[in-house]
Amino acid sequence: MAQLYVRSYSATLAKGKAISIDPRTARGIVCDFLTSAAQSTYKDLLKKRTISKKKSIMLSLSDERHFKLEKVLRKELKAHITEWIKTSSDGPYNYQVISAVFRLAGTGSIGVKRYLFLLKSTNTKNHYLLLDMKQASTSSVKPHVPVQQLAWENEAARVIGVQQRMQNVSAALLSATVFKGESYIIQELQPVKDSIKFKQLKDYRDMYQVIDDMASLTASAQLRSGGMQGSANLDELMAFGADQGWQEAVIAYAEKYAGTVKKYYNEYCKDFKKGIYGTT
Repeated sequence: MAQLYVRSYSATLAKGKAISIDPRTARGIVCDFLTSAAQSTYKDLLKKRTISKKKSIMLSLSDERHFKLEKVLRKELKAHITEWIKTSSDGPYNYQVISAVFRLAGTGSIGVKRYLFLLKSTNTKNHYLLLDMKQASTSSVKPHVPVQQLAWENEAARVIGVQQRMQNVSAALLSATVFKGESYIIQELQPVKDSIKFKQLKDYRDMYQVIDDMASLTASAQLRSGGMQGSANLDELMAFGADQGWQEAVIAYAEKYAGTVKKYYNEYCKDFKKGIYGTT
């Protein structure tokens, strides 16, 4: 699978043309997933995330990904988003915040602050928006990259700037904000945004299709941003994709580092059982 990913990634780069995948062009399980996601509605999303209480709705705490906020923090967050709606050109007009929770979503979000807000329209009856606000942290590769990087206003601006360059279509209401001295990424939670879960993969052919598509999409994202403000241009990316000299070295490094990660995990488990990390 690793060799498949590298081959598909390299082949897409070598062609020099970014692709996108939708239900019309997708195949196999990816086609099934995109077709299903496209049919989901905002009403379905609200039904999953909210509960009705006293003739109004609010974010549900029975959802395993939602956690209750302390009263003071909840009040501060609501005030911040209310101000963002009023002053940001990226914010939605005529909406008010009616509910907020801490949100757990995705492996990459573990350990960072992330919040979910329920917004209600003030001029359209029974119309709601779900707004995600995620803390932005420094890139993990920054200490290891000798190349001069761009001077972004903050980490959220960096993430959003890169997203807008690399993604075929960026999320609605994509914006950066600063709350209590920390930068956050704001975006609307979309009903079509979901992820393929491993339990959905029935056999190796399903995994093959997912890996093949993800590799092509990664290369396509890099091609879209090629040549911007000093990044590798399309000719350089195409040459890199055509070069066969780096592929096996990357896979060998990944295999070796996987062993290192497992070693760290086993050490953590032993320390956890000894109570080194406390009880909380």
